Amino acid sequence: VQRKDSNAVRTTLVNMLGVSSFYDLDRLHLAVQSPVDVRLQDDVTQLLENLADPSFVAAHHLNGEHLLRGSADPSKVIYSLMLFERTPVGNVLRVQADNLDRPFDINDGIKMELGSTAKLRTLAHYLELVTGLYHELSALPPAELAERARAARDPITKWEIETLQRERGLRLADLLQRALDRRYSASPYETFFTGGGVHSFGNFDRDDNGRILTIREALRRSVNLVFIRLMRDLVRYHQARLPYDPAAVLSEPDNPDRKSLLQLVAADEATHALASAYRNYRGLTGDAIVDKLLGRRTTSPRHLAMLFYAWNHDAGEEALGQWLKAHHAEVPPDKVGRLARVYGNPRFTLADYGYLLSLRPLEVWVAGELERDPEVAWHELLERSAEPRRLASAWLFKTRNRHAQERRLRIRIEQDAFARMTPYWRRLGFPFEHLVPSYATAIGSSSDRPAALAELMGIIVNDGMKRPLLRATRLHFAEGTPYETVFEPAHDTGEQVMEPEVASALRGALATVVSDGTARRLSRAFVGNDGKALVAGGKTGSGDNRYKTFSRGGGITSERPVNRTATFVFYVGDRYFGVVTAYVPGQDAGEFEFTSALPVTVLKLAAPLINAHL
Repeated sequence: VQRKDSNAVRTTLVNMLGVSSFYDLDRLHLAVQSPVDVRLQDDVTQLLENLADPSFVAAHHLNGEHLLRGSADPSKVIYSLMLFERTPVGNVLRVQADNLDRPFDINDGIKMELGSTAKLRTLAHYLELVTGLYHELSALPPAELAERARAARDPITKWEIETLQRERGLRLADLLQRALDRRYSASPYETFFTGGGVHSFGNFDRDDNGRILTIREALRRSVNLVFIRLMRDLVRYHQARLPYDPAAVLSEPDNPDRKSLLQLVAADEATHALASAYRNYRGLTGDAIVDKLLGRRTTSPRHLAMLFYAWNHDAGEEALGQWLKAHHAEVPPDKVGRLARVYGNPRFTLADYGYLLSLRPLEVWVAGELERDPEVAWHELLERSAEPRRLASAWLFKTRNRHAQERRLRIRIEQDAFARMTPYWRRLGFPFEHLVPSYATAIGSSSDRPAALAELMGIIVNDGMKRPLLRATRLHFAEGTPYETVFEPAHDTGEQVMEPEVASALRGALATVVSDGTARRLSRAFVGNDGKALVAGGKTGSGDNRYKTFSRGGGITSERPVNRTATFVFYVGDRYFGVVTAYVPGQDAGEFEFTSALPVTVLKLAAPLINAHL
């Protein structure tokens, strides 16, 4: 626990210097200067350790609603706090503390569902798109702007053109405020086709269900349905800029892009089915493969015959009889003949056998290949599978399956829109290569990392400039030797990844979260040297993550807790920013009910310690 700051520095050095291990790092003649504020680090670490003590929890009123209510053991909660300061050389680490007594960094070492903190990323992306459209449209003459209005195919573009037509000469900063004041319904009584199916969503506060809120208000109150609908508009923005016309693809059966997309969908589905079957049957003996495929039908001569001819299409009656006998199915010769005539039909295809066996055709084919060649490698199997994949996918291209086509096309179009959206998120520090293609990404389903959220807040604090997060500010090699060398960071101006006007608008919106929103208990907690309250802002987020099993009718048949998370990413004044997290892994998570109110309260407890160093 007491070495988390030095562990973070050591991990950074291993990556920076290209050494293979901490052992190799320790062999270097190297002195490192860290920017960590040692006294503040120790004070914060002690605070986080105290949170495991029930008497401390009670004395500081941490057992209230949305905090640590009930009989759950507070020592099971892992807390972490990171604090950075903006300086001329970059964003330097002042505190990295937690109460986890292991050499593991929960800020950067684990994929976490951090709930509504994703609303900050969603809002940043929305304002980025509004800014891009402003630069594209604001200088156009009225006639051309009117033409663009007629051609617009998404709500965000239509709104912006109407606003620019109505208010000629509008400044970007003012447009962004108008964008924050766009209104959406918070009603949960609508279903959404997204993420591969039909979904509904709820709000944390049921009182919001009947409201129509501005985006600014929805951020302050953390209202889910407003951000779900905003994400839908963002997806529509990207769909309107895909290299094909989604509306034409869905409405025109003979559209060439429709056929191309269906071929891509079919290829993806077939490859996925092939890979799944390969994982499931690889390493099994021949008899075990048959048992796994047929289950309780393993002794059924009819199903054994179906499987035999699916794998041996040109075999005769005698071979079938031997197969049945080998699988302990005693069948009279006349019945073997009937089975051969019925299931050895030369017109049957792989798809037909899959239908007869109530199995995926490619599952049947892969199992047969592994039964014949147990050592076949995946790439060899994939090369052999071109014709089976074509046969297994042929049904999708038939006219009578229009509904199945359109469902898959809608899923593919949404996936393509999210793929187009992902680079925008990545540029602002999103830590993963892909977004989950679902509107639920707006409320956390694509996951995040606390350190990555701190990086985003650093961009916002630095007026849209992405600057390095520095855990070491001086490297002194081989002091007192002929090889003595000193490295210090240059004054890094960074990379402009966000317009300054967007960063300013975000800071203003985030300030309302602290002044009058979900983090209002932190209001006026931070003060400067002059005794005046510093402006603080941030975004809360929490996740009660469970693995649920559903019945065919949609009811939950079982569930188990996976983890519980709560995070607050914040800024203080114009120099400091960071993130505070509470996390309970595994089954213990089911004992807790805390929300993001917990990390906000922890930061409030830490505020006097931080104020002394501001």
